[in-house]
Amino acid sequence: MTIAFSSCNKFNCEEDLRQAGINFTEDFTILKYDSDGALGDWDDNFQLKISDKDVELFIKKVQQTKGYREYKEKEIGEGTDCSIPDSDRITGYKRGTTFYYYIEKKYVKGKANENYCIWLTPDKTFHFAYRME
Repeated sequence: MTIAFSSCNKFNCEEDLRQAGINFTEDFTILKYDSDGALGDWDDNFQLKISDKDVELFIKKVQQTKGYREYKEKEIGEGTDCSIPDSDRITGYKRGTTFYYYIEKKYVKGKANENYCIWLTPDKTFHFAYRME
């Protein structure tokens, strides 16, 4: 059985962001939202248009991540890839002109594995992908 949702209000997005440790200070616009789950798995994916101030705050958060690195565009693979080999539980990096923030929470006391892959493209579109399995 699969349950799929295609609409979102700001509260849903703010709650997902809060869980990932991200708090925007200004208003944002929801461009796209998809959420679905099946047999214990859950995915939330959305895109936001955020303010210049929040763009700078997110970039600063990524750059202050322990082990932050910058890569050339094709240095670590094609497309959107938030998994860096041998990464810490929280990883921040820049590939080309896109900033990435990745959180991996391993299975702990009855909770499933959780992964947050968050990235900001040069056009100031904020992408958020959450997976629980």
